[in-house]
Amino acid sequence: MPNSTGRSSRRRRRISPPNSPSSRWREIGQVPVQDFRGINETYQLYVTQFYDKVQINRDLRDLDFKKNLEAKEKFCEEAEALASDEDSIGAFKELQKLHEQWKEFGPVAKEFRDSIWERFRAATAVINRKYQAHFEDLKAKQEENLAAKTALCEKVEAIAEMEITSSGAWNEQSRAIEDIQQEWRKIGFATKKENQKIYERFRAACDKFFARKREYYNRFKEDMNGNMEKKLSIIEKAEALKDSKEWKKTSEAFIELQRQWKEIGAVPRKKSEQLWKRFRAACDAFFDEKSKHGGESNFHQNLEAKRALIAEIEAYELKGDDSDTEAMNAFAARWKEIGFVPFKEKEKINAAYNAAVKAKFPRSRGGERRGGSAPVRSEKDRLVQKYNALQQEIATYENNIGFFSLSKNSESIIEMMKGKIAAAKAELEEIGAKIRAYEEGEEQ
Repeated sequence: MPNSTGRSSRRRRRISPPNSPSSRWREIGQVPVQDFRGINETYQLYVTQFYDKVQINRDLRDLDFKKNLEAKEKFCEEAEALASDEDSIGAFKELQKLHEQWKEFGPVAKEFRDSIWERFRAATAVINRKYQAHFEDLKAKQEENLAAKTALCEKVEAIAEMEITSSGAWNEQSRAIEDIQQEWRKIGFATKKENQKIYERFRAACDKFFARKREYYNRFKEDMNGNMEKKLSIIEKAEALKDSKEWKKTSEAFIELQRQWKEIGAVPRKKSEQLWKRFRAACDAFFDEKSKHGGESNFHQNLEAKRALIAEIEAYELKGDDSDTEAMNAFAARWKEIGFVPFKEKEKINAAYNAAVKAKFPRSRGGERRGGSAPVRSEKDRLVQKYNALQQEIATYENNIGFFSLSKNSESIIEMMKGKIAAAKAELEEIGAKIRAYEEGEEQ
């Protein structure tokens, strides 16, 4: 009879899946009555133990899922922290370790599998993008480095091809190469494919320049040795003439030898002073002897001749045509033909001659330079010009000191000349220091 809930009081039979152990148990036929109870109790015991183990397995699996989820959530947190790290290389390496550890853990509950993997994958994607961007930036920087190094190669190659003809210019370009080499060292690596090639190109250009420099100095040394032989030849000629008594002819010969001496280039430094003293001694020996035989009276005659020429210039009447230029050139040629004057009168008579020429021929080159607008020069240029003029003045003093008559007042005049040379050298040193200061300021 139905109960109050409308359900049959009869226990419903559990429907077992086909071919299940319980189905197969029921399908087996009857057994002896005396054995049924024992067999049935044994069967029910094993069924109960089986389902107990199934439940335990499910509980253990759920516990594993939970532990795996906790571990993988920690991996996600670590990956998300790495995604914010500025060190993209270090972060990428750490990420690889996390991926290896992720594989060591089993699955999580089905409802969390997709979400936990997506979280880990999202952090991984950020790290991978930053890692890739790092190498793209690195490649771009290497391309910039390659362009910068290529430009430096072109600079060195241009210098290596330059026509350089002086020691000063070689030293200047050597400093330029060294500056470029310093700049090269500050630039990072080029692309892996081009880095060695661009270095070899740069090295080849530098080697070419310094090989040419060595070749130049080898030739320069040979030239200096040749110059030394030429000066030795002049010294031998001067020593052969120093005892001559043909005053006029030998004076002209000595003047020519001094002109040749000044035109010869440099000699080895350790020999330069020695050669000059030997040549100077031969010149002094001749002119000292000449001064003892009336040389001073000749200088006074030259002084009177120059005074007369100045008076002639001042008396000249301008024609206003090309003949004035011809007259001016003729006066200049005659002035040069007149010999030396007493040393103490030299500056005074030269100043008088220059004043007379400028006054009579105002449209001469000298007059035009005074009236015209001179190009603007820097202070350094002015100092360099003055330095060169002083060098020439010192050379003139030293080369021609033996030409002046020193018969009666030889010692005082020599001392006067030495004083002028010393003063000029002191001024030369001072101007040289100023020029170097300007050059150091330009380099900064």
